[in-house]
Amino acid sequence: MSIVSTLSILALAASTLAQKCPIILEGRVPATATPATFDTPESLFDPKNVKGDGLKFADLLTLPKLAKPSLFDKDTQAISLSISDKSIFAPSPTNKQTGFRRVELIMAKNNGTDSSTIGQRVIHFSIQKDDTKAFNTSHEYQLMFLEDAKFSTNQIAVKTGTVQGLEKLKNPGRSASGAAGAPKGNGTEKADPKKKDEPAKKGDPAKKEDPAKKNAAEDPSCSGMPLPVGTRKARRAVAERQAKAAVGNTIIVQGNVNTDVGVLFETEFTGGGVWHNFGIVMDYDKNTTAVLYSTDANPLKEVVKPTKNEIGGQGQQHFGMLKKPTGEGLKDVTKEGFQQSPVDEAIIYGGIFIEDGAKDCISTAP
Repeated sequence: MSIVSTLSILALAASTLAQKCPIILEGRVPATATPATFDTPESLFDPKNVKGDGLKFADLLTLPKLAKPSLFDKDTQAISLSISDKSIFAPSPTNKQTGFRRVELIMAKNNGTDSSTIGQRVIHFSIQKDDTKAFNTSHEYQLMFLEDAKFSTNQIAVKTGTVQGLEKLKNPGRSASGAAGAPKGNGTEKADPKKKDEPAKKGDPAKKEDPAKKNAAEDPSCSGMPLPVGTRKARRAVAERQAKAAVGNTIIVQGNVNTDVGVLFETEFTGGGVWHNFGIVMDYDKNTTAVLYSTDANPLKEVVKPTKNEIGGQGQQHFGMLKKPTGEGLKDVTKEGFQQSPVDEAIIYGGIFIEDGAKDCISTAP
């Protein structure tokens, strides 16, 4: 390849990186906004939806001062959304969703049939854990979803926690992170059940001593003998904390929930102030979805190529928390199941906007 052509390719890549694509819907919060702004007609978001019956957004959100902004927030603010026992949404006076705990932002001009769900659009948003108000990851949480105009399905959904039927949603042949080229090593890889352990051969360096057996020989508490009641309780508490930390500590992007598209992408949901940035490319003409992802200030990179996904129902994009109940055999999750009390959980959002992705105009960095 010639030097000239190489430079041309590099110049094209640089222009794409910094490209400013037309904004269809803007959700980045101005520096002058206050929590009370979200309850007024001046808000970038619908001041009526979605929140607990009788609550105001000023009761449910803060605009925190963080150590670092999200990828696409420069002079704009992050939003911390919280749920409590009162976060019971009532679509109508006779329909209270007692099974859910909800708080979500919908951009004010996203009425369900607007231009944000035609052509090719890119849904941008960043999320960060609020480590002071952690999720109960035994529940499933929806963090972003596109509900169709008929309220019959979610055409794309970003989830965390214990996602119902997750193993069935994972497509065969995908990597543990959901796509070729996606981040790996998130702890979801499984051993091949067809392979059985072979007996260790004398002098075989590949076979190591079982640490559990070694511990049992050195520590009577590991030998299977009954432990004192206090010790058993302490160990049970540790095990429960470890199990809670291990379950549901991932983010998944799922295709249309009423189809067999399944999981498009999966990655570890790290905390400690890390931003998780998403650019979800929705081609409403071709019925495909692609996913771009990065952390902190790193430019977005494609982790899932355009994949067939039924997204022709238009609708509204929700950004926030929809916490589902736990329980077996639930027939109506909106009204049944278990929600522990008290609930005091939060999550932080930044860089919310939807851009026109025509001619593959996709912003990967500010």
